[in-house]
Amino acid sequence: MINTGGEKVSPAAVEAVLLDQPGVGEVCVVGVPDPEWGQRVAVAVVGGLPDAALAAVRTALGPAAVPRQVVAVASLPERGPGKVDRAAVAELIRLRASGG
Repeated sequence: MINTGGEKVSPAAVEAVLLDQPGVGEVCVVGVPDPEWGQRVAVAVVGGLPDAALAAVRTALGPAAVPRQVVAVASLPERGPGKVDRAAVAELIRLRASGG
């Protein structure tokens, strides 16, 4: 669970809504540290993420679940066959946020 501003957000629920949207490929939703909110919802996505996909998350799950940071990647890091490495995704997003 991601705790953002006192709201609990399920990464799996956000991923399910995003993946149900046209034009959305692979995604991985993680929580990353945020000085104001504790954590913020962030997503790594292969390809792009249409604005309509973020609007669908807001409609289905509420404003706290909308990713505040979207990072486009060529592929999601994996720990093994078909298993996304969420820690590596979170680190990649933190690095991008800091300009790395």
